[in-house]
Amino acid sequence: NLVIDHARSADARQRKVHALENELATAGFFAPSPDPDLARLREDLTAALMALPEPQRIVVYLRLIAGLTFEEIATAEGIPSNTAVSRYRYGIDKLQAVLGPVYSKFSIDR
Repeated sequence: NLVIDHARSADARQRKVHALENELATAGFFAPSPDPDLARLREDLTAALMALPEPQRIVVYLRLIAGLTFEEIATAEGIPSNTAVSRYRYGIDKLQAVLGPVYSKFSIDR
């Protein structure tokens, strides 16, 4: 039963990540743009988000793109709200480390 539960959980997680990746690719902010600078920013941000570990990527996406509160994220993910905040903070730090050198004049509010 534990193996079956684990397999189901892994399958559900994989479906969630796949859905998130599809939504990320089609989200309004990430839609194609005729402005080459904006298109490059979108490509860089998408690549940086996809490079985050799955738990951080989900929380960052839900917070920044979907606009959910940490309480809502915690409920949706079945995690404590402090864990959601930590994952967000770690994810943002990684995004800033990757994107900061290129986009240093922009900042993301915590």
